Amino acid sequence: MSLLQSDKSNLYKVLKDFPKQIEEACRIGETLSGKIKIVPNKVLILGMGGSAIGGDLLRNYFANLDGANHIQIVVNRDYDVPNYIDSSWLIIASSYSGNTEETLSALKNAELKSKNIIGITTGGKLENYLNTFNYPVIKVPGGLQPRAAIAYSFFPLLYLFMLNGAVKENGITEIATSINKTLELVNKKVEVFSLESEENETYIIARNMFEYLPVVYSSAKYEVANLRWRGQFQENSNIPAFGSVLPEMNHNEINSLDHSKLKECYFFILKDTYEQERIEKRFSFLKDLLKRNKHKYAVVELNDKHLLVNYFEFIQLADWISFWAGLMRGADPSEIKNIIDLKEYMS
Repeated sequence: MSLLQSDKSNLYKVLKDFPKQIEEACRIGETLSGKIKIVPNKVLILGMGGSAIGGDLLRNYFANLDGANHIQIVVNRDYDVPNYIDSSWLIIASSYSGNTEETLSALKNAELKSKNIIGITTGGKLENYLNTFNYPVIKVPGGLQPRAAIAYSFFPLLYLFMLNGAVKENGITEIATSINKTLELVNKKVEVFSLESEENETYIIARNMFEYLPVVYSSAKYEVANLRWRGQFQENSNIPAFGSVLPEMNHNEINSLDHSKLKECYFFILKDTYEQERIEKRFSFLKDLLKRNKHKYAVVELNDKHLLVNYFEFIQLADWISFWAGLMRGADPSEIKNIIDLKEYMS
């Protein structure tokens, strides 16, 4: 019997259509040239959950990209905004539904500090508010759960900065090359990752770990991939997931890795072949420590020189492993009952 029978909302099709989502998101981005006359180097992105992950990805990418690492990006997950925000900051309100209460509250508080505001949404209260006060709106297609719409929350913003003078020429060249390679990658990988068979590495990994609690480690370079893996296990697989970033975890968490309760965990190490030398040495020690304590673990190592390509391969891996793991646990990977119950309670 196929596992897909438990996929009542057909998340399978959404994941298979991910390359099309990226293409559409890039087309939306291409229309944004000249829409904002001045893009400051200080940016506050307001968002929660799946609507914030695109901002996280942009922040992590620009921090590691020559030509864009002068842009300071802060992702704000709260009802209010930091006290240091002033009129020199660009405020981006990101809510896929347009009705995220924390984002709407933060936007009103941010507006007291800066009138340089844009939004990205499918509609809802956010679009109405932005239109009322003549703030620009980046409109993206609806019909998805926010976590499944990461291309829509990321690529239009990437193009916004790339086409409006914020990113330097060398960064623009790298981004353009990376987008083309990313599309090649996702189109190729989705054909394998969607197979319900032993030919599919995401299916095999899910089978190995679905009964365990995932713990994800990475360098700061892949902090957002680490976050994505944890979030997808929590939502798609209905499994608690945890994680840390090197080198910080080497100064605290590493001391607990001989605890007997960790036999219930499955460890993932996310890295590429171009890690900083000292970080690579720390990964080597960490792998030996996990092996010595007989913990279950997997090293997921990518080798593309373009960071954006690796980000989206990690994203695809997280999406499909968590999807298959959820089905193997007998869960509907689209169901988010507790989140919905909380929203009804808060309303």
